[in-house]
Amino acid sequence: MMEYLLLAFYLLAGYWLIPKLSFIKDSNLSPFQIRLLYALKILVGIALAIYVKSSGINGDYTYFQHQGIEQYHLLLKTPSLYLQDFIIDARKFGLGRLFETNQSFWGYLSFNLLYKLIGIINIFSLGNFYTNTLLFSSAVFFAHVAFYKVYSSLFPQNKKAALIGCFLLPSTLVYTSCVHKDGFVFLAMAAIVYGLFQLNKAQQSKNKLLFVGLVAIGMTIIFLFRNYILLALLPALLSWWLSSFLSRKKILAFVGCYAIFILLFFLSAHFYESINLPQSIINRKTSFENLTIGNTTISTNKLEPNALSFIKNLPQALNHVLLRPYVWEYKELAIILTALEVLCYVLIFLLFIIYREGKPKEADRLILFGVFLFISMALTIGYTIPNIGAIIRYRSIFWILVVCPALCSIDWAKLKTKLSF
Repeated sequence: MMEYLLLAFYLLAGYWLIPKLSFIKDSNLSPFQIRLLYALKILVGIALAIYVKSSGINGDYTYFQHQGIEQYHLLLKTPSLYLQDFIIDARKFGLGRLFETNQSFWGYLSFNLLYKLIGIINIFSLGNFYTNTLLFSSAVFFAHVAFYKVYSSLFPQNKKAALIGCFLLPSTLVYTSCVHKDGFVFLAMAAIVYGLFQLNKAQQSKNKLLFVGLVAIGMTIIFLFRNYILLALLPALLSWWLSSFLSRKKILAFVGCYAIFILLFFLSAHFYESINLPQSIINRKTSFENLTIGNTTISTNKLEPNALSFIKNLPQALNHVLLRPYVWEYKELAIILTALEVLCYVLIFLLFIIYREGKPKEADRLILFGVFLFISMALTIGYTIPNIGAIIRYRSIFWILVVCPALCSIDWAKLKTKLSF
């Protein structure tokens, strides 16, 4: 009974406090809008938690909760042993195999860290799964607000579209609600994007140092939870920085930087065997294939650690991550809804191409940063994950980087005029 009273207390406290925080108020959303969006985020999180508990599907969430309960008891009873997992893994596996998932300190670090963070959250929730979800969803809500502050400033003429793109993308909303690594990575991405946006505006060195620190914190979180994302993030950040020196050729900076990175990616095995990046992608693909076969497992072509094999598999990788699931592919309602979501995004991109607002102009480098990061992660997911359910979850946090700018760039008034005829 006490656990559910605590749940109600946190819900009411968040509903009252969130609109009063300066970071939230600076978004220029009304208190009513903020509370409505916050309530939606919490409602989706609790609904997902109830679904997970009642159906047994998406067992990761409940398994993580059980591991978190163990860490919670360990923290309360024998706190001296709380960090022992890190020490044991470091001694057993060493600090090599940075991008490997098995027999690697770094591969197990993200899970150990997640369990221990859930253990800390359990101190405030008394171990209640639903309260954990509420607290986590409340934290991730700040990421949605951060993205909104960025895109509504970049597209002041289309703030309604920015609101939809930042708060209402279905898969993003769902998969960042319950405690999982996806939510932490989404928070980290928001910190990086917001920090880069503010660096464009900051004049005083003190403020710049603050936002550089915010970007560094976001990168650290990503490194701890999904370090392979750094392979996509580092060239995106470098391109963003270089583009500041090429004010009229921002796209050239991104294309050139990524061309060099792709070359180094395939040459990496010839420098140090321990950082054979193409082989790391293949090893990650193999790890997914070795997992228990699920209802949404799909066949993939064999991938070899050379450029020709990656090029041959490019169409399949893009198809898997950008177009699947197809509407007719599965009978499960959740997957059908996701397929409809993908179709909506395809429609949005088509409308962006046909009804882009205004004349073509030099792309903002922050938009380019998001687009290139999305493409990099889409390829990584497409090459490595042979399961539709996992693809849906992994890509969910990256949609915002391309869907939101596309939504905000459509001339909706012109489209409305066309439709009126």
